[in-house]
Amino acid sequence: MIIDEEPDWDFWPALPSGVEPWQAVDLSFNVDPDTHFYRDRFNWDSDGAVDKRERLLKEYMSNTGFFSPEVSGTAVSGSNKVKLPEFAAWLVWMGFKNIPPELAALASKAPPPRNDVTPSFKEEPIREDEPQQQVQKETANWKLRVQTEAARRWAELRKAGANPTKFSIRDDLASWCQQAGVKTKSNINPTAEYIYRHALRAWKPPTA
Repeated sequence: MIIDEEPDWDFWPALPSGVEPWQAVDLSFNVDPDTHFYRDRFNWDSDGAVDKRERLLKEYMSNTGFFSPEVSGTAVSGSNKVKLPEFAAWLVWMGFKNIPPELAALASKAPPPRNDVTPSFKEEPIREDEPQQQVQKETANWKLRVQTEAARRWAELRKAGANPTKFSIRDDLASWCQQAGVKTKSNINPTAEYIYRHALRAWKPPTA
């Protein structure tokens, strides 16, 4: 993949009406959409990763659990735009790797996901012989909120020259959950160990 110029991260997030889906995907690869027009992009997307991400995004844009109704309601037309904070939160939730830290940091500005979010992971089936309290499924909402906050903190720490790990941020995330009122479906504040096991272990941190 050939990258000529990095995006202007002051310009693109400032667009009040959002960006086109292909522009959002270009930004997620740290590519300036102004330097790679849609008609030319397939010349440098040799492995097809950009095309696949755009196709996947368009499939999810009809899901109001991730994207605002004004976006999801016109997803079929192909002329709609996506808000970068919502797109960033979706990238984090989907577990994409190598998200630009400037984009990952925008995820914290997205509203909490709505109730119709369908998780991308496969949940284990409930066993009738297990106590209900132990098998109560967590909603995708609390995990996404934790992962979004983790991405924001991760980007800030990396920018400050730190080398964060999932273990080093889990205690801070547990404290943040208590302060922000983030709870699982069983109405408990997740502990640091619980956060690591259920929200961070499979989560892919943003990389510069």
